[in-house]
Amino acid sequence: MVGIDVASGTSTWQRSAPSCRRRWWVGNDADGHSVLVNGLARLKPELVRMEATGGYEAALACALQAADCGSRW
Repeated sequence: MVGIDVASGTSTWQRSAPSCRRRWWVGNDADGHSVLVNGLARLKPELVRMEATGGYEAALACALQAADCGSRW
């Protein structure tokens, strides 16, 4: 599972695995979304959880869905 916290300027994501507690930050823009989608494509998570924040999550959710990242939401 991967958890994503979306804010107006950044998206923070963390993999939920005991062996990997590192957090990553990317911009909440097209370039940041591309970096995040590419990273998640390599991890192939079964579940992506995202904290919705006033609509700031919409573009990222669409990018993840288009790339088929995470088979469940």
